[in-house]
Amino acid sequence: MKAQLIALLLFAPLFANASNIHYTGRAYDIKSGKLHYIEKYHEVYNSNNQLISATVNYYSSKQELIATKKLDYSNNLYAPQFYYYNIITGYKESLNWLDEKSIELKSADESGTQQSKRLDINSQKQAVHYVADAGFDTFLRQNLNKLISGDDLSFRFINPARLTWYSFYARSISKKPNSIVIEVGPKNPIVRFLAPPIILTYSLNDSSLLGKRLQQYSGLTNMSFDNENYVVANIKYQYFDPNKSVVNMF
Repeated sequence: MKAQLIALLLFAPLFANASNIHYTGRAYDIKSGKLHYIEKYHEVYNSNNQLISATVNYYSSKQELIATKKLDYSNNLYAPQFYYYNIITGYKESLNWLDEKSIELKSADESGTQQSKRLDINSQKQAVHYVADAGFDTFLRQNLNKLISGDDLSFRFINPARLTWYSFYARSISKKPNSIVIEVGPKNPIVRFLAPPIILTYSLNDSSLLGKRLQQYSGLTNMSFDNENYVVANIKYQYFDPNKSVVNMF
């Protein structure tokens, strides 16, 4: 309860006139279908419907808080400043913007051993964007029309655990009237062997802030219960419109 109270105080929205979107992701084992954990999201948007900040609390199937994440999109929508903490394993990682083109990456294991590195990036002047953490969702949603048209996307995914970035691709592999299925993965075949592509399904319905939203994520996640093995799951999302009832994407 104390950890939850602290999270609420730290992550409270700073903009009184902003819109708030809440949604939940339930991560099921990709083979057995067993519920591994639950993600609870709180996104804050300004009056122009631009994403400002977000928080994510992760819970076990027994509703125990197991991890937290805080994101700040004020510097970059695709590479937000963020801090992630896995309460179970003690693992921490973060991305901090130092100036308009420099970031600092940090990660620390359960023993407290920390590593950090400064990277100089300037995605505003690059043909290929730098993307980090949940910023990849914003990047894909803002480029869905290109994917629908059959174009492939390229971006550089920043990995604080490795203190570097990797070249990634995104491409459409299936389209339906109201949804699109996208494959996202590393371009390097060796890295792709270690981190296989993920499969994402997006709604193509337009409905204010709830339009064109992620319906399902399938693949390797950032959740570990032992600091060695990371959960491979199907995550199904359910959205809550503050002005309406629950919007079930399935």
